Amino acid sequence: MTDTIHKEGSDGRDPANCPGHWGQRAESVLPWLPHTGQIADVGCDPRQTFGAAHHQSVTYISAGLKTPGRQVQEIDLDKEAFPKGPFGAVVILDVLEYLERPGIALRKARQNSDLLVASYTHPKGLSYADLRKERGWVNAFAPAVFERLLGRQGWAVTETKLYSETDDSIHLLYRCEACEPVKPPKLGPVATQVRAERLTYLRPEKMARLELVLANMEHDNVPGAFAEFGLALGGSGIVMAHAAQQQGRVFHGFDVFSQIPAPTSDHDDDLSRARYATIATGESKGIGGDLYYGYRDDLLAEVSASFARFGLAVDGETVVLHEGLFEETWPQVSPTPIACAHVDCDWYDPVRYCLDAVATVLTPGGVILLDDYHDYGGAKKAVDNFLAVRTDFTFCDGPNVLLKKA
Repeated sequence: MTDTIHKEGSDGRDPANCPGHWGQRAESVLPWLPHTGQIADVGCDPRQTFGAAHHQSVTYISAGLKTPGRQVQEIDLDKEAFPKGPFGAVVILDVLEYLERPGIALRKARQNSDLLVASYTHPKGLSYADLRKERGWVNAFAPAVFERLLGRQGWAVTETKLYSETDDSIHLLYRCEACEPVKPPKLGPVATQVRAERLTYLRPEKMARLELVLANMEHDNVPGAFAEFGLALGGSGIVMAHAAQQQGRVFHGFDVFSQIPAPTSDHDDDLSRARYATIATGESKGIGGDLYYGYRDDLLAEVSASFARFGLAVDGETVVLHEGLFEETWPQVSPTPIACAHVDCDWYDPVRYCLDAVATVLTPGGVILLDDYHDYGGAKKAVDNFLAVRTDFTFCDGPNVLLKKA
């Protein structure tokens, strides 16, 4: 990754604000582009096209949503429109953040070229939510998540450049070459169905690892109950409870079943606080446009009903749901061996509490699976601090990290 190319904090949406910014950005990606043939400049504003200022032997096919009197094809990327290739390269700069379904544009680009140059402004800092609202960005991907999106659509990142960085965001440029699309792992029928019903935020890679961990508990004959801290809509809890039912175990689910409490530790990062600010202001979106789970009137009843649809009665014996803060509900559970715990509660304090609480009753060979280690700084710090004093646990990295007790 190179040094920062652009250091001004201008608004890239308004052409009047930053004509020099566009030229500077074009110059920064020019070395990545072929010197002959056709290049598609996709999603551009008519006033920011590459034009003829660069290689004269290159033909630029420009396409965008607005076309006030310029030679720009009018397309709507969210409606699967795309200029017809083949092209020597496709350029998509400052566009993907505004798309409801950015994967479609990336897939269309792959169908028309073997080379992609794209940009993306990634979230960073406490004020990112305000910046996103101001700019009208629809999506917000961390770099690792964005690269997975590229891979799913058949693009392998070969080089990146740091174009600009502020207290609110980090703007990266990506050079990508065509590859075989990375297919998501195949899931079992229960996990497949909870995803189809939009009951889980776990992406397929994380769900697949959860399924594998649960199966290993039976294979390795590890005794104890299954537990989840942070059920949200209940999808991963249903997968765990179903496995518990198949293996003759009890499932315990812990959640406030309302809006998640705020991050309060000094260990929580700005991204965590920005995420909570979005939730607290009522602007968080649910899966697939559904109402965000934290805004539901009776989330416990909804989750219980979802469990029942999957043949899992919340009976207080084999499937037990505990409503309230973890530090209030966990002590009410009679000490019982735990074979597997899934911890999905985002911030430092609840994650650290769950780790310390579960560690005391986790069966040797048992595991704790953590969802947010790579997503939120507080969750990562909680795990790192826990491992610093619990040398009887082994750390296994992955999309969701695994702690195994010796």
